[in-house]
Amino acid sequence: MTRGTIKTWYLVHKWTSLICTAFLLMLCVTGLPLIFQDEIDGWLNPPAPMATLPAGTPSLSLDAILKRAAAPAPGDMPLYISFDDDRPIVYVTTGATADVAPAAMHFLAFDARTGATMPPYVPGVMAFILEAPYRHAARLLGGNLPGRDGPAVLRGDRLGRRSLRAVHGQARLRHAAARSQ
Repeated sequence: MTRGTIKTWYLVHKWTSLICTAFLLMLCVTGLPLIFQDEIDGWLNPPAPMATLPAGTPSLSLDAILKRAAAPAPGDMPLYISFDDDRPIVYVTTGATADVAPAAMHFLAFDARTGATMPPYVPGVMAFILEAPYRHAARLLGGNLPGRDGPAVLRGDRLGRRSLRAVHGQARLRHAAARSQ
């Protein structure tokens, strides 16, 4: 090998490795918060303190918790009930009718052991980071990801591919119209 060949390969290797390093750095910076999302969320948005009870304290019945959920909004009916995976918290969603709009629903959290009302969940920075890729894809595709088809487009489902083709076709039409003006 000549000196020029070695120098050329040295430059090719140097610049390709720098480009790859930039992508790896981006993966590390964006991936680490997702791996440690529970720890980061607990640090930035600490959970509300709960009453300290002896071990083995039984939980209240769900009927008792539902009665407490109905008290703040008389006439509302329970729509959903869910449970926290990490803490003894029961989430109850109530509304005037079964098909009420989400804006008119009432979301309540209760300590499953005592029935005490817990403060509402406030999404922290990690909720934003987890939602950011979806929002980025929506902007990238021209903001045309409908709520029903958006996740399908990102997953690559059949319906999503059709929607993606429709979005691409609309973008081509907008581009052609802009060029003709």
